[in-house]
Amino acid sequence: MVLAAGMGMTEEYWEALLLATVGELSYEAIGERLGVPVGTVKSRVYRGRGRLRAALSGWAREELGIVA
Repeated sequence: MVLAAGMGMTEEYWEALLLATVGELSYEAIGERLGVPVGTVKSRVYRGRGRLRAALSGWAREELGIVA
């Protein structure tokens, strides 16, 4: 489900989020890899997490009956 939720967001957010969360790269390393400033990386990771949280909470409510 996480993969499906992630695939629903733009590549910019998904890539930054994966590199930070799964790859455990620093924001500086992600910025170098993507060719963007550190502030942009921070923004993309933050927004990506929010979008993933929203997608998963909707799924959890609908499919599992979990209310947070």
